[in-house]
Amino acid sequence: MLALMFLAAVAMLSLPQARAASATFGWLPLWLAGLPATAWLALAVARRRAAAA
Repeated sequence: MLALMFLAAVAMLSLPQARAASATFGWLPLWLAGLPATAWLALAVARRRAAAA
């Protein structure tokens, strides 16, 4: 997940088209960085709950 978030950050910083909405893919920053980050945070929360139980 961290590798995907790093690649998303590089893509958004180096490609102007990756920072804008497109007709084909919609809102690209959400797909490139937001969803992998959300998955990583959900995994961290699940691990903490499992460790606490």
